[in-house]
Amino acid sequence: MDQIKIGEFIARKRKERDLTQMHFAEAVGVSNKTVSKWETGLRLPDVAILQNVCDVLQITVNELLAGEEFSQYTEKESMQKAEDNVIGLMQEVSEIKETKKGGLVGILCGIPIMICAMLLTMVRVVGVVNAAYFFNMQTIFYMAGLFFLILGVTGAFPKYIAGYKCLFHIRKYSARDMDKIICTLEYVRKLTWIIGFFIFMINIMAISVNYLHLEVTGPFWAGVVTAPFYTVIIVFMHNFILYKCRLIMTDI
Repeated sequence: MDQIKIGEFIARKRKERDLTQMHFAEAVGVSNKTVSKWETGLRLPDVAILQNVCDVLQITVNELLAGEEFSQYTEKESMQKAEDNVIGLMQEVSEIKETKKGGLVGILCGIPIMICAMLLTMVRVVGVVNAAYFFNMQTIFYMAGLFFLILGVTGAFPKYIAGYKCLFHIRKYSARDMDKIICTLEYVRKLTWIIGFFIFMINIMAISVNYLHLEVTGPFWAGVVTAPFYTVIIVFMHNFILYKCRLIMTDI
């Protein structure tokens, strides 16, 4: 379903009924901010009040979900529009389930990685012999843990994994799905820069607090050096996946 189209349709029908956002909101039992989100395409009306919204706007549920009036169509065309709405709803439900499942996987991946990062930091701080500071494994674990946690919480994890499936030709996706995958990868690329900068600043702060204890600050200096290095590598990898997905998109 096209949320932008539906939002514009709601706004148009509201104005045709000479209703302000506030009056419309009062009529359906929501806040005017909620109505604003509907009309800008950020959200759809909840199922519980869907019929009430349609009654106030004097339209059918099928017209609302299609984002247009059916009076201009024949009976056969109206039936086809209604069927398209049902298919669209089923796809939305399927995507929501996939997002929740993938989000849980992302969180379950992120938590143990973060725990490993903390253990590696503790091991280094107490002075146990480790790998060379250049590789600084706890920085990798911190970045990966935060990355998976954020993707899991935001629900972007399934589409992120789908990008790898496209890269290795494991699965083919529709143009609609590819568009969502590309948007997710663009979001992931920005997220990588933010996480890298966050880890860099955490190490800087740790050094500033423990600057008198050189035996403690060693791992944090390693983090200052390696965080930007790993960030650039990961961004390059995500750019490559994004490039391949865009190529696949042009062939659909």
